This record gives sequence, structure tokens and C-alpha cells, in this order.
Amino acid sequence: MLIVSERIVPNLDLLKMPTTTGRLMAIRNGLLKLNFLRPWPSGLVAFRLIAPLALFGSLLFGGTIGQQGQARAAAFEVSSPSFTDGTMLTTANAANENGCGGQNVSPGLEWSEAPEGTKSFAVTMVDVDGAKGLGVVHWVAYDIPSSRSSLSEGEGSSPSSRFTSGKNSAGTIGYRGPCPPLGDRPHHYIISVYALDLPPGTLAPGLSRDELLNAIRKHILAEASIVGRYSRNPMAGGHPFIPGLRNVDHFGVTVPDLDQAVSFFVDVIGGDLLWKVGPLKEDTQHSPLGQPVTVRLAMLRMGPNVNLELLQYDEPGQNQRQPKPTDVGASHIAFYVDNIDEASAYLQNKGVRLLPGPVSAIAEPKRGEKIRYFLTPWGMYLELVWRPEHLPYEKTSGARLYGPAPSWR
Repeated sequence: MLIVSERIVPNLDLLKMPTTTGRLMAIRNGLLKLNFLRPWPSGLVAFRLIAPLALFGSLLFGGTIGQQGQARAAAFEVSSPSFTDGTMLTTANAANENGCGGQNVSPGLEWSEAPEGTKSFAVTMVDVDGAKGLGVVHWVAYDIPSSRSSLSEGEGSSPSSRFTSGKNSAGTIGYRGPCPPLGDRPHHYIISVYALDLPPGTLAPGLSRDELLNAIRKHILAEASIVGRYSRNPMAGGHPFIPGLRNVDHFGVTVPDLDQAVSFFVDVIGGDLLWKVGPLKEDTQHSPLGQPVTVRLAMLRMGPNVNLELLQYDEPGQNQRQPKPTDVGASHIAFYVDNIDEASAYLQNKGVRLLPGPVSAIAEPKRGEKIRYFLTPWGMYLELVWRPEHLPYEKTSGARLYGPAPSWR
């Protein structure tokens, strides 16, 4: 439930997408402070507005439950034997079509403390992250008799004489399980149960979610929701990473001549010089070797997503040989281009040494990719890359390569 000032209003599932989704996204993006999916002491996951939002409650939801219904609504609760509120839905709950990998089993639901005067219940399930934020409806059910306090697992997956099934976003009747795009972070699926003062049989059959909400808006005695999460990305549901990690900040490359390297990466490749300093004397605390050294360094911005640090060290006995690609510790930088032949011609006109190519990748996971190596003036290996929109590795991994970016600048 959402508490706005001192009023209780229906939670996110009463948002009518897409018109109100933009308002929700504005809140989630920081126009208002919103703690998204923060557990309350009761264990139910809720959307909690931190600022006084009486005005915005009316803006977002267009109405509230009556004063008498406020007290009753606070006691109405829903849970699921299929998953714990705020955790991942099971694979069985996912769709069984288009390679989604599930069994299309609707989650089980249990509710309690329905208010006096309840004559029927309705259920909706919405992926609020689906369709690029516009929302995807997965389940609509209503005309559930007031004598019932649960739906068993799978009960919404097939036609039933015990309640009426409405239309999902695909236009079909009944439950249609989650199937978010491969690689997406876990989507949030809000399952809401509404206690209504309408007897079963009052509503027309086959209603969409919007049609149902329009029909029941003035008949909701109480509403309660739980949130399930689901992803087809095996790395997205708890894969460990460094706490607070955001992104790779920069790559560092040691070069024999800093000025030569800066000139090459700026004038030939097209990077932007951010700063260049030195020589600096690094003490034992700052030196990567734990002993005093002298260093010159520069930081470059390489396109939309990479920072490149260039370093020139002055150290007695320094190994000046550029590592071969097969040497331990050797590295290279690859640049994605739209056309390898055009990029190769450009580099050739700049006097850059190119290796034969382009050649096709031989590794099966990236079959279809084309590459061509070229060398910096000091012998470091760089690479041009082009790949088709999809590669074979996508069949077995939910994660995706970054890129291509819309443009270099």
C-alpha cells in the first residue's frame, strides 16, 4: 500500500499505464524521493513516499478509498505460497512460449482479513518494467466468490468455472507468465488482490486490466499487493559483485613515450585529452612497485564509455620491450567500427601498420564477428571489430556485450 500523508490509497497496480507511468518514472528518477520496494515491518514490500505527498497522491491515483475503507484496507493482506514477497518468481511461473523456458504456472495466492461487505475478489498481475516502462499485463481474474481466500498454484493458467479470466497484454485470456528480454535486470511483477462490493457475475467477461479497473474503481473496499521479481539473465538475480560497484573506470597502459602515445590516440584514433602531468616522483606509498619511481601520465576519453590512462615510467633497469600478444600480461584495445574496410583505409592513410585482414572469428560463440589488428608506433596491438546484431553466445547467456554505442561522440 502507499501511504500519502495520512491517507491510504491503492498502490502502483492502480496506475493506468501508460498515462500515469511517466509520472511514476519521474518519481523514481528523483523528482520526488521514493524508496522503491522497501520492506515494511510487516514483511510486505511497499512503495513508500518519503515527502508529504497528499497532492501527488491525487495526481497519481485520481482517488482514494473511503474513510471507512481506510481502516479496513490496512488489515487486508495477501501472500503467496509460491514465493516470498519481493523475491524471485520460479521458472515454473514463466511463460512456456517463444523460448521463455517456463511452464506458465500462475503463482498461488492467499489473502485474509477481507472487509465486511466484500462480495467478490479480483486479481491483476503487471510487469511495471515491461514494454520499456509502459507495463505488461500478465493476469486478470475477477468474479472470485467472497467465500474464497486463495487461488491455488496454476489455477489461473486454464479456464475455470470458479471465476472469470480477463485479457492479458497479448490479447489472450488467462494467465501468461513472465518472459522479460534476455539480459534485462529482474523485472518487478506486482500482483494485486481487490476486495469488491460487486457480486460475481456483475462484470462482463473477457475484460482487460484497464477495463476492469474502470469498472471496479468505485467498488474497491480494500486492496493488497505483493511483488515478485523475474529475469532471464542468469547474472542478474544475485550474481556477486563488489559492494557499490558502478562501472569500469579506466584502463591503464604503460608506454615508452607519453607524448607519442597521446598524439597517436588523439590525432589518429580520435580520443580527447583530458589532462597530462609530470614528471612526478611517486613515493613508496603511491608507486605500484612499492619503491620510488618517476612517472608522467595522461588521461584520455576514448569515445562514449572508456577512459584511457597512459603512463610513462622512468625506472632504472626498466624492460623496454613491448610484450608480444602471446606474452603473459600482454593486452590490446579493440575499437568497434561500422565498416572495417573503411576504417582500415583511414588508418592506412595515416601511416598506421595494419596486419592482414579483416578475418572472421573462429570461436563459435562469436561466429559472424570480423576483426583486423593494427599496431601503434611503439608496437602495441590494437584491433578493429565489427559484429552482426546477434551472435551465437546469446543462445546460452542472458548477459550481453556492450555496444555498439550510438556514436563515438
